Amino acid sequence: MRRLMILIVTVMLTGSVAMAAEISGRYVLEKVEQGFLRLDSETGAMALCTARAGVWECDAIKDQGLDLTAELARLKADNEKLKARVAELEKGAGATKLPSDQEVDRMMDIFGKMFDRFLDFAREMDSKTKDGTSL
Repeated sequence: MRRLMILIVTVMLTGSVAMAAEISGRYVLEKVEQGFLRLDSETGAMALCTARAGVWECDAIKDQGLDLTAELARLKADNEKLKARVAELEKGAGATKLPSDQEVDRMMDIFGKMFDRFLDFAREMDSKTKDGTSL
């Protein structure tokens, strides 16, 4: 396996920039000692293709950087949690509690007192300016 990885790195490093510009299809094949190295130009996945008993088979080459199995499992779990939370919130969406008449009356009293104080303050300021006192 170590020799295979060294071979892959060597092939990748020896490839020229001009070759990369010539990539037109999804898969790029490169001849190597064991068979062909197949690169998926869309995903970056690599496979070693060999002929066994007259049948060509391609075996995926594991790359820790491309192993998305754990990340995919985590995202699926997060998605399920979020779906459950949305369903829970949608069930309780119609349960908005309106204030009682007593609570509304209390708030109106508070706003009334605040408004009266503001009017008293405005009258006081107005009388001070009429008396010739500047602000």
